Amino acid sequence: MQHKATISKWCIWNWINIHNNKTIISGAKFALKQNGKVKYTGESDENGYIIWSKGSENNVTLASGEYILEETEAAEGYAKGDTTWTLKVTDGGNLEYIKDADGKVISPSVVEEVNLYKFTNDVPYELPETGGIGIYWYTVGGMLLMVMAAIVVYRKRYNEYMNK
Repeated sequence: MQHKATISKWCIWNWINIHNNKTIISGAKFALKQNGKVKYTGESDENGYIIWSKGSENNVTLASGEYILEETEAAEGYAKGDTTWTLKVTDGGNLEYIKDADGKVISPSVVEEVNLYKFTNDVPYELPETGGIGIYWYTVGGMLLMVMAAIVVYRKRYNEYMNK
């Protein structure tokens, strides 16, 4: 199944799915490579859409050809994805297909006549918080025990010295 849409009507949307709660991600950076060389770079904006650039030109139209899409830098607080897609752009600015790493054609979500292709990022593993309010009582209790032990040692040595 192939999807054709004009370049102005398709977009890759960067999002995250945590327990079926969708959050839009801005600030992730991407590259479109052709023959192993970066041809275009992109960054997701505050709406999650990737804005493509070539050199100093922003919001450029992609030239025809087949490209490999990969994430080069994750947004702050997210892990960089290792997903790669193959995009084929035809003459006249049409998107012929987007395939995943296994070669399957990815179907878009159509929102307001725009074909959205969702690129998912993950939150890196977070370590659980340790300690809490109980840690202070254990710290104070431990310090009191150390002070008491120091007093016992001091008195014992003082008594030994006085008994000589």
